[in-house]
Amino acid sequence: PEDPSTTLRPVLEEAIKAGVDEGDLRQAEEKLAKMELNEAVTMVDRFDVERILNTAQVYGWDLAQGSVGALYKAADDRRQELLLKERKSDCIDNLKFAVISVDLELIRQYLKEAEELGVEDEVIKKAEAMYRDYA
Repeated sequence: PEDPSTTLRPVLEEAIKAGVDEGDLRQAEEKLAKMELNEAVTMVDRFDVERILNTAQVYGWDLAQGSVGALYKAADDRRQELLLKERKSDCIDNLKFAVISVDLELIRQYLKEAEELGVEDEVIKKAEAMYRDYA
């Protein structure tokens, strides 16, 4: 099935051009924002999730109780999860670079970061071995 938020946005744009009542448009925009907030929980693009959360904040849903507040929290949790995943990936990439360049200070720094992030990877084992060998 087609994503409702992608089909509703062009309709709203056409309604604006056609001069539809502003109150009706605001209601439709709010409905779209709620639909997007609901979808944000399963999205894989952190920037889309952040955009949706910013819109939700405009409506005050970050402070809301009930189902909308719970949706906001779930979407924010998803954003945090995606951010952690990015940080772990960046840390592994940085650690690979440090190992290739045999930069002991960088290796030590990124090993510490990897430990803080809970990264488990073969690159870490290799970096630890190299650090022990050269330190």
